[in-house]
Amino acid sequence: MKRSIFSSVIGLSLLLLGSCTNGTATDQDSVEKNLKTCQARDPETGACADNNGDDINNPRAAGYDFTIKHSDWGTQFGYRLTGFYPKAGGWAVRGWRFDTDPSSLDPNVSANGDVMGLQLGGKLFQVKDMRVERTSLTVRFCDAGGGACDTWSVDQMFTKGAVLVLALPNPSGRGATYFNWTFASGQFPVEKVKAWGADVSGQLVYTAAKGQIPTSLCKGSGGADEFVVFQQGYHWDPDTFQKFTDPLSITVTCEEGAIAEGLARGYSPWSAATQGDGSVANMSDWQQSFIRMKTADYCGTGFTHTVHGTKYYISAPLDLPRDSDPIGKLEAIWGPDGAFCVNQTAPSDNRRHPEIAMGCAVAIPDCDDATVEARRRSNLFDGIP
Repeated sequence: MKRSIFSSVIGLSLLLLGSCTNGTATDQDSVEKNLKTCQARDPETGACADNNGDDINNPRAAGYDFTIKHSDWGTQFGYRLTGFYPKAGGWAVRGWRFDTDPSSLDPNVSANGDVMGLQLGGKLFQVKDMRVERTSLTVRFCDAGGGACDTWSVDQMFTKGAVLVLALPNPSGRGATYFNWTFASGQFPVEKVKAWGADVSGQLVYTAAKGQIPTSLCKGSGGADEFVVFQQGYHWDPDTFQKFTDPLSITVTCEEGAIAEGLARGYSPWSAATQGDGSVANMSDWQQSFIRMKTADYCGTGFTHTVHGTKYYISAPLDLPRDSDPIGKLEAIWGPDGAFCVNQTAPSDNRRHPEIAMGCAVAIPDCDDATVEARRRSNLFDGIP
């Protein structure tokens, strides 16, 4: 049986990182995948118009933020840390170089980093495993020889002052920058809907490189600290909102983004429900349908047609019920790949924001009676006030 790290004195040769330092990146740190093209452009200016609406990780609105910054990177670039995944000998950071220039061909470019270890009292331990049960993160860490290990929850890491040390690739391509990730709170329920929110927890996470003042990884309205939410088994492309299934992958997101809000409203893969047609609901698909609906991603490409704070109604034919708002003015019927239909024909355009031009390569039909009847027992509906 392996000894607890705190059951004996450990002789451990450790990399002393202090707060953080700049270093040399590995190949994996600096590799950037092929650029994706802009999803849509303004027809008059030619500027990329992708960021015109809501978002899966955190709203696109004044004060909101989900980027890590550093003075060495300049003002144009930030870094979006969207998750963790295992690699040979340890764990890696899944992240994206974020370009703030609205004319950028691709604002998010894949640029992964490394989890250097868990730091306790100036000593760095190897991170051997990371797990999320529903939304509760635990980290297993060991001494250099692997003879003494412990597994801690977020609450324990917060209480003990544990710090994750991360090597994030410099968005300019020059090496890596070390950041400390501090758990600034224990776990708290994210109660967007009380019947389901207690099932979803979040915690404050602060990040800082050497010489920086720690700031919240997720910032909400007015720049206020916002909870971070974890989910295991999936990760999402921040450009296209495409979901990828990976049992070991961990998603990091913010409580007000579409991913976390879908969980808090009960569209969680671990929950169970029966659809109105009597079939067992695939709740992973329902979460993805909620994400497409929340962001008005009619085309299923990540091109959103709404803005944060827009009011809408939701109806889901699920038992136990999640949302069952009356839909007087139907906007669209949703699936995990986008909208099956959208009521957009003038003069009764029911889109949340008709002023935002439809960005779909293939036209989506209006919702006729036959489509409504075929989908009303198996799909998510939404409407406008």
